[in-house]
Amino acid sequence: MVPKVGIIALTNKCNARCGMCNIWKKDSSDVISLELFEKIFKDPMLSQHLESINLTGGEPTLRKDLLDIAKLALENCKNLKGITFNTNGMNTNLVVNSIIGLCNLMATKPFSLQCFLSLDGEQDIHDEVRGVKGAYKDLLNTLEHLDQLKKDYHFNFSLNFTINRHNTRSMEKVYDFCKDNEYKIDYTYSMPSSIYFDNEEQMEAIIDKSYENKVAEFLSSKLMDGQLGNSRSYYRNLIQMLKGGKRKIGCIFQEEGFFLNANGDCYKCWAVDNKIGNIQTDTFSDVWKQANLVENITIVKDKCLDCYNNCYAKYKQIDSIKTMLRNII
Repeated sequence: MVPKVGIIALTNKCNARCGMCNIWKKDSSDVISLELFEKIFKDPMLSQHLESINLTGGEPTLRKDLLDIAKLALENCKNLKGITFNTNGMNTNLVVNSIIGLCNLMATKPFSLQCFLSLDGEQDIHDEVRGVKGAYKDLLNTLEHLDQLKKDYHFNFSLNFTINRHNTRSMEKVYDFCKDNEYKIDYTYSMPSSIYFDNEEQMEAIIDKSYENKVAEFLSSKLMDGQLGNSRSYYRNLIQMLKGGKRKIGCIFQEEGFFLNANGDCYKCWAVDNKIGNIQTDTFSDVWKQANLVENITIVKDKCLDCYNNCYAKYKQIDSIKTMLRNII
């Protein structure tokens, strides 16, 4: 087993104050330096095997050396095929300049760039969820600029709706907005994480369990529209989970993924709290040896059964198809 995908939290800095996430309350100093990122990406376990990274935060565009970090990954990881990054879209200039910079870095190579932006309801609801008045207008401004940017640069962007107690009744209106503007949209449940979002104690106030049947009905009605970003198989499984079933869709983090927190702690997945090392004191190769221990893999597999999250779900499906074709050939 080798590390093919990684979620890397570049910073805890954030210009949002989301009610379902406490990252913005954490230490905002950038612990992992540019020099340390160079060492990480030059580690043979990543330089030879890493295929895709998700750069996140906090708000990753607030990290001034974001493009330098991406450049180090592109220069050192010979199998890297794609970069994704998440943003709240609240600072249009930072998002636009980050995408232009990333596109220029990747222009001469066969890489893909995907940007995920958060939209959690109509104006007042989105602002409430994100904890910042004016967040909705800022996001619309960013989307308008990205529509123009796509005419000159090669990248993709889509929207993500984080389902919580405050916005479930806005799912339809957000869906219609995305359909009218030809934006892909995905729906993600707020998830507890003591190591990432630091939000486990407030989950009862975030999630409205009584509305899960309505969410399942809504998703069922949209499966064939082609507007959802993730695969129908993922959403079919999510619908079954909302009705009491278990996760059956594959998860690459069971065996071939990792999560690196902004403080340098490394985990198999951000949904489990079994730390496998810290990149400030351990090489990534040593960290990955811990990741391959049976007990660490088992912990993730057990957690997967009740995990709603869609991170890299589509990638796992594509990866499985590639493996099947290689075996046939």
